[in-house]
Amino acid sequence: MKTIRVSSTTKCVLLANSMTSMLLETGTVQLSAIGAAAVNQAVKGVAIARGMMSNYGHDIVCRPSFRNTFLDGVEKTVMDISIENCDMGCAQ
Repeated sequence: MKTIRVSSTTKCVLLANSMTSMLLETGTVQLSAIGAAAVNQAVKGVAIARGMMSNYGHDIVCRPSFRNTFLDGVEKTVMDISIENCDMGCAQ
């Protein structure tokens, strides 16, 4: 599964385009975000990608999770969002 790192400056539409492309190609993608602003951009990107996927007759399923990592010797909490492609209505 490919991972996209999301930051607070990530453009939501570009993120959604990348996610849609990967979801149509492989069926799965994972987003990783550190910090509230990065998580905000990731969630907005997921919402936009869901709309884009509906144009192809697909829906998506998201599974958020947390993990801890060390960056420059400081422990940080990372939000990972695993996203899978599915047929319309599978998430109901």
